[in-house]
Amino acid sequence: MPYTKYHDPWGTGAGGATPIASASACAVAIPDTTTDFTSQSVTVTVAADRLLRIDAMGTWAAIASVARTVLIREGSTVLSLWRGYDSASWERSYSLFVIVAPSAGSHTYKVSGNSSPTSDLYTTFPSRQIVVTDCGPA
Repeated sequence: MPYTKYHDPWGTGAGGATPIASASACAVAIPDTTTDFTSQSVTVTVAADRLLRIDAMGTWAAIASVARTVLIREGSTVLSLWRGYDSASWERSYSLFVIVAPSAGSHTYKVSGNSSPTSDLYTTFPSRQIVVTDCGPA
């Protein structure tokens, strides 16, 4: 579940402002069939009461005119979603993130989507990344 409680990790003290909260909803259909991107999962061991930021970013050369969906997931739970449309002659970049407050213990986060993770990767440099950052106490 995405984190929704305001936290001031830098101690800037928002001048006595009331803490904020946010909520989001997704109206985009998630594809029935998704493929985990090759080498795009990471397992972390989390201490109690921590905030994590999970970033996924990448680029591919479009091979067909198609709607693309990229997901950050934990198991089958979708934490974040990016959606774009490719033209057959374009390059496409995506960037998405989510902030979560997971329970203590081991968690595996992965990037997946409805595109072929092997046929459209550049071969000369890593074109996809997943990064998990500890943002401090929840």
